[in-house]
Amino acid sequence: QDFFVRIFHEEIHKHCSKLYSEGNYFHAVFEAAKVYNKKVQEKAQSKKDGQALMMEAWTSTGVLKVTSCQTETDKNIQEGIKFLSAGLMQAMRNPTAHEPALDWPISKEDCLDMLSFISYLFRQLDKAIYNKG
Repeated sequence: QDFFVRIFHEEIHKHCSKLYSEGNYFHAVFEAAKVYNKKVQEKAQSKKDGQALMMEAWTSTGVLKVTSCQTETDKNIQEGIKFLSAGLMQAMRNPTAHEPALDWPISKEDCLDMLSFISYLFRQLDKAIYNKG
């Protein structure tokens, strides 16, 4: 099956495999995005949510670090994860939270691509270090 060919992060498997196998692509993406948001909140020890959470937690002066933020490359990677995470909230989580599934359909191919993207962000979160500064 297409879902298992991709090597998704364990959180994607745990929360989305059943939804995907039932053809609930919209809800599979929504669940993945919600879980990512929750796990960032937990690791960042923050009550913020969505885009605001990502912009604060992942910034080069934030509490979640995937690099040492010393070199220009380090800072670019860190800031990139911030913007990718904020973009996930804006482009994928918010529409699934506010639009009916019939009005915002997600194809099988788009679902797999979105889950791959979120899986990548989960892996970055796994290796991120909490650094209060």
